[in-house]
Amino acid sequence: MAIVNRETGEVTYSGQVYDIKGATRLDYFVDLVTVIDDLGDAREITITGHQFEVSKDVTTERMKIHRERMLQLSRVAGFAQLRQIVEQSKGTGLSPRQFIELLKGLNLEDYQTSGLSNLLKKFEAKKLRSNFKISLITQAIKWAKGNREFKQPLSRAQMNYFQDFLED
Repeated sequence: MAIVNRETGEVTYSGQVYDIKGATRLDYFVDLVTVIDDLGDAREITITGHQFEVSKDVTTERMKIHRERMLQLSRVAGFAQLRQIVEQSKGTGLSPRQFIELLKGLNLEDYQTSGLSNLLKKFEAKKLRSNFKISLITQAIKWAKGNREFKQPLSRAQMNYFQDFLED
C-alpha cells in the first residue's frame, strides 16, 4: 500500500515499493517508482504531480520472492537462448556442442550467432569462392571438432577478418 493520493487518501497501487527515483520528462519532474507485486515481478510506475505520497516499504520476504522470480526468469531466458543456438547449429556441419564451443572460442556476441550459422551453412553448401575465407572456416571447424593445438581457433588478426565475414 505504498502509493497514496494525499488529497483523497485513495490507494492507487497496492504492492511494495522497492525504489524511488526522480527524473525530468519534458520540463516537469516525475517520480519513477519501482514496485514489487505479490508474485515477485517488478514494475516501474511513473508518477506525476505532487498529490501522491510514496514511501519505501519493501520487506525482506518480498525481496526474497523477487530474487527467486528473477532467477527463474533468467533460467527460462537461458534455456530459450540455448534452444535458439541449437536450432541455428542445424545444417552447419557441427553438432550443437561443437557450435557452442566455436562461438565461445571465437568470442562472438549473441547477435553474431546467426551470422556464424549462415556462414557455416554457405561453407557446407560450397557457396563460398574466396580461398582465404574457406581456409579460415576450415581451420575454425577443425578446432571445433577437436583438433585443438591452441586455446582459440584463430589468431587475433584472423579473428578480425573472420568477424568481417559474419557481416557479409
